Amino acid sequence: MPPPPKPTVRAAPTPARAVVAVVPAWNPGERLPAVLEALAGQVGQVVVVDNASDDDTPRRLAAWRGPPAVDVIRNPDNRGYAAAVNQGIARALARGAAAVLVLNDDAVVTPGAVAVLSAALGAAPRTGAVTARLVYADRPGVLFGAGGTVDLGRGWAWLRGSGEADAGQYDDRPWVDYPSGAASLLAREALADVGMLDEAWYLYFEDVDWGLRAGRRGWRVRYAAGAAVHHVGSAGTARDPARRRYYNVRNRLRFAALHATAAGRAWVWLAALGLLAKQPLRLLSPSRRRDAAAVLCGVLDHVRGRYGRGARFG
Repeated sequence: MPPPPKPTVRAAPTPARAVVAVVPAWNPGERLPAVLEALAGQVGQVVVVDNASDDDTPRRLAAWRGPPAVDVIRNPDNRGYAAAVNQGIARALARGAAAVLVLNDDAVVTPGAVAVLSAALGAAPRTGAVTARLVYADRPGVLFGAGGTVDLGRGWAWLRGSGEADAGQYDDRPWVDYPSGAASLLAREALADVGMLDEAWYLYFEDVDWGLRAGRRGWRVRYAAGAAVHHVGSAGTARDPARRRYYNVRNRLRFAALHATAAGRAWVWLAALGLLAKQPLRLLSPSRRRDAAAVLCGVLDHVRGRYGRGARFG
């Protein structure tokens, strides 16, 4: 039986003061000041959730005087991206935010970007989130992503246009499947209805999952081409590629189990088995051993139902 029709809801957090930015941080170091400075005048407040950074991030945050005003939540350990975002969202909503801008600690908004996101959020009924146009910070004119799309028949999700020249090719295709966790504005009403991010993901696929859950509740996700954000991408896992591999392998299997069609689940498992077959020889190579272990642990942890923070790749 289809769900009952939902009432028309139009969320329009137009004033900058109605928007609170949430920045989950883990060892952003010298990147962080630029992220914060770019938000000045565009949001009412910023909540930074520091996931036990062991670089100079605590010192930088303690010394920050703004603008903008920054509220800091310090975690005693790395609780993961999803949990940190949820902590920040809860704080933002408690402060009365009409919408929450979720922003990576390596993403710099351009002037006026938040206003564009806010206008798009209120432009059509049942718009629960608006995602920005992400461009590579170090590759001018190249898209990092233009909104998220999924193929449930293959059990996969990706950002449109990643690596393509930014020529406006997605400007007239505003509706997407999920908002990128790198830079998206979420409506208070949608968060209340859909809920927070699923913390079992820990890292990766949490934004995809939220977007699909929102869609099932009758909310739509919009892409705002006029809201440009410069994004480094994977900055938090650059020092440990095996960590990125572990969460991608494990969470793609979980994503397929939760959302994909039967064909999609089979496709993902065939890909995982093919990947597994390559790992025994890679375990013999000291330079590849950790990456091989990440693949093996990712598959095994999914089979065992072990999610959240990985024991070896937290």
